[in-house]
Amino acid sequence: LKVSFRRKTQQIFLLATISTSLQNSAIRSVSSTAVETRIVSNRRRIVRIFVV
Repeated sequence: LKVSFRRKTQQIFLLATISTSLQNSAIRSVSSTAVETRIVSNRRRIVRIFVV
């Protein structure tokens, strides 16, 4: 019973974290342009990381 309870709590925690992250992303990226700029900045960061 304890093991199953732990698994359930972990699943609930994961779902909660996913939902909160989705809400935060939705609030942050209100406009599509913001999302596009973010993707570009992320790509630049990845390139910088690879260069370094």
